[in-house]
Amino acid sequence: MKNALKMAFVSMFLWHAKLVDVAHAQDYIVDAQMTNQAVGDGTYNYTITLNNKTGSGQSVGMFWFAWVPDYGGYDLLPSYPTITQIPDGWYAYVINNSDYYPDGYSIEFFNYDPSLDLMPGNSFTFVFNSADSPDTLNQDSSYYPVPTLTSFVFNDYSMSDAGAEFVVTQTGTPPPPPVLNGLAVTGDGSFHLSFTNMPGYTFTILGTTNLSLAMTDWTVMGQVTDMPPGSGSYQFVDSGAVTNPTPRYYRASWP
Repeated sequence: MKNALKMAFVSMFLWHAKLVDVAHAQDYIVDAQMTNQAVGDGTYNYTITLNNKTGSGQSVGMFWFAWVPDYGGYDLLPSYPTITQIPDGWYAYVINNSDYYPDGYSIEFFNYDPSLDLMPGNSFTFVFNSADSPDTLNQDSSYYPVPTLTSFVFNDYSMSDAGAEFVVTQTGTPPPPPVLNGLAVTGDGSFHLSFTNMPGYTFTILGTTNLSLAMTDWTVMGQVTDMPPGSGSYQFVDSGAVTNPTPRYYRASWP
């Protein structure tokens, strides 16, 4: 039966964001990229890679996402985000400063230790989940005539300098293919497959016993996320595979 179990991986597609404005203020040279993925429950996982470019004259100790400081701070995200990954030693808070005017949400990423700053020539990754779609985030804020993805960086958490502003928007690009790590049939008859890819994503596993079927006719077997979170290691278990006498083929698909 083990020889009857076969698998195939196909191309997967994801969206990522590219920098529109590069911050060149106060000796900062920073940019950011952001990927997004539909989770399947109506929300999206967003992965931001913040780059402090070689040649920058400042380290980054605070990254305030979807925020501008006008009148005490405009919070630009329509929905409350859930933070799922930050750099070691950093902190993150969802902010809603709506005491004096209608407002949305922003995310404040920072640390208290300058040795943990994002130094020139390095990058940090931040991940959050949100009900806001990529199309929604690609527009001006619903509260102010400001692009929703306007963000700021500062040298430290106290924002003692003027900081630097930049805006990101989104465009499409294909992801790297998955790397298959192993196939196994366990004693209870379950079929296990594992692969690696970029962390923070949810892949759909499709199965079929007939390779001539169109992709739309393949069966959704389940979804997998990387475990532990942030590891980029994915595993899927098909508990009913060995009871099926017909060879079964598998695909990992995104979204």
